[in-house]
Amino acid sequence: MWAALESLNDVYHHHHRGDGDIGCYTAERLSESRYSLTCTTPHPPDQDLGIVRGLCNRFGDTAENWMIQPQREAQAETSTVMVDVLRLDRLQSQPAPQDWMNNDAALLRTVLKEVCDVVGDVTDELDQKTQQIQASKDRLQQLIDNLGERHAVFSRSNEEGTLQFLSHGFEAIFGVEASQALSRRLEDIVEWTDESRLRLGQDSHALLCGDADHCHGEYAFVHPGGQTRYAEISSSRAVSENESLALEGMIHDITRRKELELELKRTATHDSLTSLLTRREFERRYAREHSRALRYGHELSLILLDLDQFRRLNDRHGHHAGDDVLRAIAAVLLAETRDSDLSGRYGGEELITALPDTAIKDANSLAERIRCRIEETKISTGGQLLTITASLGVATFANYHCTAEQLISHADQALARSKSLGRNRTTIYNQG
Repeated sequence: MWAALESLNDVYHHHHRGDGDIGCYTAERLSESRYSLTCTTPHPPDQDLGIVRGLCNRFGDTAENWMIQPQREAQAETSTVMVDVLRLDRLQSQPAPQDWMNNDAALLRTVLKEVCDVVGDVTDELDQKTQQIQASKDRLQQLIDNLGERHAVFSRSNEEGTLQFLSHGFEAIFGVEASQALSRRLEDIVEWTDESRLRLGQDSHALLCGDADHCHGEYAFVHPGGQTRYAEISSSRAVSENESLALEGMIHDITRRKELELELKRTATHDSLTSLLTRREFERRYAREHSRALRYGHELSLILLDLDQFRRLNDRHGHHAGDDVLRAIAAVLLAETRDSDLSGRYGGEELITALPDTAIKDANSLAERIRCRIEETKISTGGQLLTITASLGVATFANYHCTAEQLISHADQALARSKSLGRNRTTIYNQG
């Protein structure tokens, strides 16, 4: 038995000749009835014990009672196996088989066969485990590939946040090839909007510094094709294969969903015919502008516009013609006003515009320009060209205080004055 244990390391290296660092077996004879075997190999301790049991069964007398006691050292990769022979007297009385005890070559061949059988079993088991792991990886890769072009999986290093892995959906979402994105930061390879870039940087910093274990958000970016698109990104801290911390997550293209949300929001706040603000939304935003003007002492002007003889036009040419006229006049209004101005459909054919930080003189000039543009506009509808005029009233909130409702009432009074004077004109509200 001692000769078999003592030869185990030579047999092990003979079987694995040409391999890399495979460790070793070190046998020590503690007494006539007790041996120790120190195993420093890549095998789990249970596999090393299997080798020892195989040697005991082969080289120990079948009448002997072998007890194998594993004792692990502090280091995980090292285990010590103690082998005890309980009935030493019978072992000593047994004649040593001459064919292997006295013949080194025969011993080596016998031990090699037995150890190879045990190692072969271990190798088969390792191959099965390897195949199972590879099958799991293949299934995972198939799941990732089946996510489609609107989803992508990524992995980032924890130190610098650079991308280490990207699934093929990344290119479809961002229009950037994976080969150009790897080893770079996600924040640097996509043209994010300013607000999204700030939030994405904050989320990444929180994950990299350990202030958060998971981050989730929606971010807007400009696609290389020029369109504004949206991505939903979920990131989590994870442990990579080399046991270092990493960031892993999923990216979902939510552009279509965001477009639908924006469309629904616009439907709720804008008139479907003219694309102007609805009366309710105009009043909400106008109240906010009125409060700001009152608080800071700024000027705020209103233009109230009504199309002349619009009902007669509807009766003569039909409602489809009336709709075309309203769309055309609304387009004139939007073209002549600023982005900061508020324009809405206040009634059937009444349109209203609020002009923040605008004096009465400038508001009157704009109203006259709008009136002239309307009068000059030729509107194509039903195979014919129509024209229409408009009456306008202008009021301002400047040297005297009035409520938001009173300012609208002043503009309405000025509009009524324009109509009473013959229509197609602009009138400024005159207090008193």
